[in-house]
Amino acid sequence: MANHKIDAKLARDTLWRRGHLSWLLDANQKQLYDLYYNTDHRVQTWLLARRSGKSYCLCVLAIETCLKKPGAIVKFLAPTRVQVNLIIRPLMRKILESCPDEIKPEYKAKDNIFYFPNGAELQLSGTDGGSAERLRGGDSDLAIVDEAGSCTDLRYCVRDILLPTTLITKGKILLASTPPEDAEHDFVDFIEEAEARGSIVVKTIDDNPRIDQNEKIKLIEELGGANSESTLRELYCKMIKSKNNSVIPEFTDEKIPEIVCEMTPPPFYDSYVAMDLCIVTGK
Repeated sequence: MANHKIDAKLARDTLWRRGHLSWLLDANQKQLYDLYYNTDHRVQTWLLARRSGKSYCLCVLAIETCLKKPGAIVKFLAPTRVQVNLIIRPLMRKILESCPDEIKPEYKAKDNIFYFPNGAELQLSGTDGGSAERLRGGDSDLAIVDEAGSCTDLRYCVRDILLPTTLITKGKILLASTPPEDAEHDFVDFIEEAEARGSIVVKTIDDNPRIDQNEKIKLIEELGGANSESTLRELYCKMIKSKNNSVIPEFTDEKIPEIVCEMTPPPFYDSYVAMDLCIVTGK
């Protein structure tokens, strides 16, 4: 038994030193891991249900990139600096528990960077308050945006800040999130672009091996039932037009065939286009 434990630790340490960390992932996360390495698309978009282990998988890919390439730079964005501290950093600590000391990175809070002994860096930032600007410039071998559907100025962060840093390295950009609640959020554009080129990755709660049927039923009930907006969006990755922030919430995709139709214009008519500019006068 003692030899078995020694052999298992030796095997883990060897995999860590080689930068092969897929053994840390469950079956669902392993599929995402394989998709990341086996696609040629520079920007990858993942639509993932809550509790799918998304952030964990992203952290594993970030660490692996740093271990495999001395001097590598990984830029990691989350919606807010608070989320970086409350979600990403604890996940990093958990993953690195089994990492051999001689290759384990050192985190420096003042820089918000994990420094690896081989010169690689994992740079963390939120997108709130313009904080993503600190990741501008230099090269990156991988750029990650976690919870992209909640990030501020996502299009600007990806195309103006992150994408130029991958031009020399040919690095990839990973956008992962559940669908945004706001139908006008920038992430919707990235989803549509990925759908158009056939590269969108979708994983629902049904794909999660860590949640059994009873837990799934309880979670669906807590979110308001199988047809609630929260269930459809957060667990089944459906693009839902929220009734809370829609101008005409009754105008749904299901209603379009009933409402929109060809009409024969009357013999005498004219057409006008009007706009309410919302200008307040008298002040």
